[in-house]
Amino acid sequence: MKRMNRWLGLFLSLILILPVIPSAFAADTQSKASADALYTLGLFGGTGINSDGTPIYELDRVPTRNEAITMLVALIGKTEQAKAGNWDIPFTDVEPWARPYVGYAYAHQLTSGLSATTYGGNQPITASQYLTFVLKALGYESGKDFQWNQAWILTDQLGITDGKYSAQSTTFLRGDVALVSWAALDAKENGKNNTLAQKMINEGIFTSSQYEAAKKDSGHQGGGDTQPPVKTEGTFVGSLESDKYHYPSCRYAEKILKENEIWFDTADEAQQAGYSPCGVCHPGT
Repeated sequence: MKRMNRWLGLFLSLILILPVIPSAFAADTQSKASADALYTLGLFGGTGINSDGTPIYELDRVPTRNEAITMLVALIGKTEQAKAGNWDIPFTDVEPWARPYVGYAYAHQLTSGLSATTYGGNQPITASQYLTFVLKALGYESGKDFQWNQAWILTDQLGITDGKYSAQSTTFLRGDVALVSWAALDAKENGKNNTLAQKMINEGIFTSSQYEAAKKDSGHQGGGDTQPPVKTEGTFVGSLESDKYHYPSCRYAEKILKENEIWFDTADEAQQAGYSPCGVCHPGT
């Protein structure tokens, strides 16, 4: 009888555990799919290479602040720019390998230290800290648009997160970084109609077709709708390096480099993307 009760207890324990396994497996699958999609676009690096040539992601490991800021800089396509810069930072505890990424992020107000001279790069990253990094990359201001220690409130609203993170979140893994980063590509920049992905397409970091291929190959669509291809003609034209839009015949429009052109069909479209009308040709008026 005792043996039967022992086996019955074990059986009941297994019944209670089994429902958890599919959701955990699904989360791991989604993390891997997100990491693969980002990797194909050059926005997520592994920690090594397997014998078959595939990247090692270590998605079940907690990243440090140094690793997280490096992954953020990669997400926005600024890795090479970061490595090429000579950054002046006030922190005395940043390791040499991490200095370019911390330096770039600090110079562009994407990160701050734990104190005036301490970055704390070897400390584990928290959900609220990484979500704050991402929101700042989208143009949102901590203390104004959101509170850094409740960053998930805004990321939930933007469709980047789905209620997974809260004040009770105790662990944030590299897999979480992949999930959040992939979803962030479909989030709109603050005050603009363009998503982060569309901005990067416009900047030439990857193409629209590469982005669509990454979505298809990953087996999921990310956080939003499919982005249209970049326009090469329209009623009005602007520059990626300014905030004005013009008639194509405007003398200022003629100075825009081909690779910096961004086209709009209507004045409303241009203004929703954060552009204002040229004061010389007065487009759309």
